[in-house]
Amino acid sequence: MQETEGNITDKNEKAKEAKYVLDSMKKHTGELRKAIRYFMQQKLHCDLGYKDSDSGLRKCLKEKLEDESLYSTLCRWLQAFHVERTLKLEENVWPLTVLLAFYKYEEGGWKKIYEKLSEQSNTSMKEFEEVCRELLRDREIKLKREPKPQDYEKIADKFKEIMAQLDKSKITEIINELQILLSDKSHHTDVDTR
Repeated sequence: MQETEGNITDKNEKAKEAKYVLDSMKKHTGELRKAIRYFMQQKLHCDLGYKDSDSGLRKCLKEKLEDESLYSTLCRWLQAFHVERTLKLEENVWPLTVLLAFYKYEEGGWKKIYEKLSEQSNTSMKEFEEVCRELLRDREIKLKREPKPQDYEKIADKFKEIMAQLDKSKITEIINELQILLSDKSHHTDVDTR
C-alpha cells in the first residue's frame, strides 16, 4: 500500500489516541491504587461498620463495590500492600506480579527471599523465581502448599495411548537412532577417560 498524506495523518492520529489511552490507564490505575491504600490505612471500612481486620476490609469492598472484577483487582493490591508492609519495602517500587508471588511461600521465608533478591540487579519475576528455586533447594524457605503429587498411572496410560497410535516401524527407527547416539556417546566417554 502506498503511503499517502491521508494514511500518515490517520496513523499519527491513531498513535496519538493510543498514547492518550495508555496515559489515561496509568493515571487511573495510580489514582485507584492510592485510593485503596488510603482507604486501608485510614481504616475507612470501620467507619462503615466493618471489623478492623483484613477480612473486614475485604468484606466491605465486596459488599460496597458490587463489582467482582474491581474487587478482585483491589484484593491483589491489598495482598501486595501486605507484602510491602511486612518487608518494609518502599511503596509502588516492586512489580505487582513479584509482590503477589511471595504468597506462594510461607510468610516466615519472605525475608530470606527479599534479602537474596535484593542482591540481584533487578526485581523481575524471572529473578524472583530463580532466587526461590535456590532457597527451596537449600531448604531455607518452604512452599505454602506442597505441589500435588503426579498421578503416574494416568501419565503411563496416556503414554501407552500415544504409543499405540504410532506406527511400529517409526518406533523401531527411533529406538535404533537412540541406540546409535548412546553408543557414540559411550565411545567418546571411553576415549575421554583413557
